[in-house]
Amino acid sequence: MASNALSSLTAGSLFGAALTYAAVFPPTVIRDQLLMTNMHMLRVFLTAASSSSYEFSNYTFINRTNHGAASLVIASLVKVGFFQLSPRPPQTLGLFSPYDANIVGGALIGVGMALTGACPGTVLPQIVAGIPTAYPALFGAVLGGFAWIVTGDRIRRPVALTPNPQWSLDDKLGLQKVEAMMVFIGSCMAMIFLSLFIDGGGTSLIQGLKGGSAIGVAQAGTILLTNNTIGSSTAYEEAGKWVLWLLQGAKSSKPSHRSLAFAGGALLGSLAFVQRGNLHVQSHEQIPLIAAVIGGACLAFGGRLAGGCTSGHGISGMAMLSIASFVSVASMFGGGMVAVRLV
Repeated sequence: MASNALSSLTAGSLFGAALTYAAVFPPTVIRDQLLMTNMHMLRVFLTAASSSSYEFSNYTFINRTNHGAASLVIASLVKVGFFQLSPRPPQTLGLFSPYDANIVGGALIGVGMALTGACPGTVLPQIVAGIPTAYPALFGAVLGGFAWIVTGDRIRRPVALTPNPQWSLDDKLGLQKVEAMMVFIGSCMAMIFLSLFIDGGGTSLIQGLKGGSAIGVAQAGTILLTNNTIGSSTAYEEAGKWVLWLLQGAKSSKPSHRSLAFAGGALLGSLAFVQRGNLHVQSHEQIPLIAAVIGGACLAFGGRLAGGCTSGHGISGMAMLSIASFVSVASMFGGGMVAVRLV
């Protein structure tokens, strides 16, 4: 248990340092992305997703052939069964679509992004950078995690397991995974190039590419250390479990703290980078306290309803070509782009 926590702590520190280095966490950056006036966040996340997909394509290539090493040393972990490449399953409420929980949950995340200027993962570097709205947003996220623990099982239906589930685009379209991932990577690069015509790009293009690549490196480290991919919203679910455990008198067995260790590592990694780089961030966003709390709750509850957040779906899930992740991310930004114009 201690070794698992240490591995998660170390992986989280890589992710936190990468997020901070990418400069994708300030509220202004996130809200400007929703307003389509600054495309830096899009460039970072598309670079991170495409570099993660490149890593996964190497894993898949080695797993399907008898070739030795590929461009990434840790790809050999697939050969020994350490890491299994599995697309994220659809999440459903059973109302209007097999992906309706991804749609509703993603939209809630988008509303939370508009209200807080944060994502479930970027709240942590915001705290380190001393952004005032990060604290009420974190409080709201813990409340959202607790609300999910209390109500989640009654809201979302279990995933229907079938012998050959078609949860990824390559399976749905009958394509080879490696080739489909190469198409995805090319599409990401094309979208990054096109984004330059929206905001002018300039030097932020290089910063976005470097920052996204750093998150891709953190992805590889996370797989190596934890046998899992990057994701942030699970930490708030775990926090909710600990709150419920304490409210019930701490009589049952203790909940897991692996995702909380990852979140703690993200705080430490961000702190280490800020101190080393002497980073100063000023937020010009005027976000009311109640909006930050409600927004934080939307981030966490929406993330668990959708089965992932901007990092779990936007970086890891899309890189594995998960249909649920594409649906969730589209809903996040769709909901956020509407909400940011109303608040």
